[in-house]
Amino acid sequence: MKSFWLAWQFLTRLPAPSYAEVSAKESGASLAYYPLVGLVIGLMLWGLAQLALWLPANLVAGLVLAFWVWVSGGLHLDGLADSSDAWLGAHGDKTRALNIMHDSRIGSGGAIAIALLLLLKWIALTELLSADLSWVLLLVPFWGRLSAQALLLTTPYVSGGIARDMILHLPKKRMWVWVLLGVAGILWTTQFWGLSLLLSWWVVRVWAFKLLGGLNGDLLGASIEITELVVMIAFVGFYFNF
Repeated sequence: MKSFWLAWQFLTRLPAPSYAEVSAKESGASLAYYPLVGLVIGLMLWGLAQLALWLPANLVAGLVLAFWVWVSGGLHLDGLADSSDAWLGAHGDKTRALNIMHDSRIGSGGAIAIALLLLLKWIALTELLSADLSWVLLLVPFWGRLSAQALLLTTPYVSGGIARDMILHLPKKRMWVWVLLGVAGILWTTQFWGLSLLLSWWVVRVWAFKLLGGLNGDLLGASIEITELVVMIAFVGFYFNF
């Protein structure tokens, strides 16, 4: 259970046991639990979305989105902002891109990226709630964290620090099981529209190679935010044309 709580502690602001010592192997093993943490977050989002029984869908969508940002501590949004700033400011220089990502200040590219993503998420949430598809929220954070797992399994990690030691201890077999189940699930539930998720994942991977020559934590966070949005759009598209 320690590895699960390490994943919970990293991905949410909610209470978790504290540990005096954590090894790189235990931190690496926690990566296998990221989709499970996503499922728990999804359950909370779905529960909050039931307010749509008494309140307008657009208002409830705003409340769900606010809680969504809070429960993750804005961690993935920060990654999206840093990645966007680096994309606009590095001009193909990988070292400069890393330096921009390490800068705690947010630039115009990051601010625009966050604003656009939150706006699109709010619109997608409103459409899902209006169509009585709140159950989709049970799975959106799951697929978001699954995309990060798939990137870790297929893309070199080029940044240093503690994360590099974690990568050396990836529980690859368990992670591949999650990824394959997730891909099968999105294709089964949204059919053709599920291909948009695979396409967005591939675009993020290409972006990572062009920006840094591989992954870092910011790009993983960006992939989670982008995937969550694309999954919601895929479900809206599928049911709108059903």
